[in-house]
Amino acid sequence: MRRNPLSFSCGENESKGVLLLPDAAEGKRPCVLYAHELGSTHASGTRWARALTEAGFAFYAFDFRNGSPLGQNGHALTEMSALTERDELLRAAEMLSRRPELDSRRLCLYGVSQGGMAAALAAAAEPERFAFLVCLNAAFDLPDALRGRFGTPERVPERFRLFDRLTVGRRYALDLWDLDPAAELARFPKPVLLLHGKEDTLVSPSVSERAARWFPRAEALVLPGLAHGFAGAPPEAALTALLAFLKRNG
Repeated sequence: MRRNPLSFSCGENESKGVLLLPDAAEGKRPCVLYAHELGSTHASGTRWARALTEAGFAFYAFDFRNGSPLGQNGHALTEMSALTERDELLRAAEMLSRRPELDSRRLCLYGVSQGGMAAALAAAAEPERFAFLVCLNAAFDLPDALRGRFGTPERVPERFRLFDRLTVGRRYALDLWDLDPAAELARFPKPVLLLHGKEDTLVSPSVSERAARWFPRAEALVLPGLAHGFAGAPPEAALTALLAFLKRNG
């Protein structure tokens, strides 16, 4: 697996990431664009990267500029939302489409938790750019959860806590306040795989099962014994399902 630092511009700033390529890559390779979960970094994708590059896929992961207290912009979580992450993913996809070693017709989005929501919104915004979409424990319930928590936009504070460990800003809620995920995600007509751990207590597996009906071509797979994010090495069942889906569609 060859590792190449690779950055792209996003507005006045730069998002930094890494492109991983198969050791014996020949010709243009299909590529997986990874969207990490809130509060993490691109490094969370490396546990999936080795298996994907061994299967012949390139793999690109980057730090959302304002999406991680451990990332390149420090504690800037108050400036981000799922929509700012969507926009960064679209910029990253544009950059990848110009890379000579990659096949722009076979670009897959793979997002985890909030990154799954952002990836799905990016796919819906520019469906012609992506060949397929994979989401792991995706937080498609974010708009409902935020509306249920605050009731009205006026009651959203300038800053508030998530999961007792992360502080986000008012924009986090307001950007999604009027979003209808079902209507939005129906705009992506290509194959979608929704993976979810049955023991997930942060985002219910029913969220992915319900979302599978929003996409025109989606399948949901709920995996027993697994919690949110599938901490540690990729579970064999999840990895097998992911590779089978990518090979079948890519």
